[in-house]
Amino acid sequence: MEGAKANGIDGAVPEHVKEERLARFMAKQADISAARLQSKIGKTIDVLIDEVDEEGAIARSRVNSLQQGQGRSTNGHDPSRKPSISPRAS
Repeated sequence: MEGAKANGIDGAVPEHVKEERLARFMAKQADISAARLQSKIGKTIDVLIDEVDEEGAIARSRVNSLQQGQGRSTNGHDPSRKPSISPRAS
């Protein structure tokens, strides 16, 4: 962090090393997220609808992750496999 006293301590990690570590971490997290999202395809989950428009719906699952339906897709999903959100009786 700019201006932090710790920046002056001997052995501080160089900025380029920090950036490389962050990039590796973010790439690994993207792989984990993609696998988790892939595992949800074809499954039925309970959601709370946030928004509905002519393109479809945006909803949240119990773990507060966004779910999209009727043609909206998140990165890493095949848009030809359109998820659907159907009402369910309580």
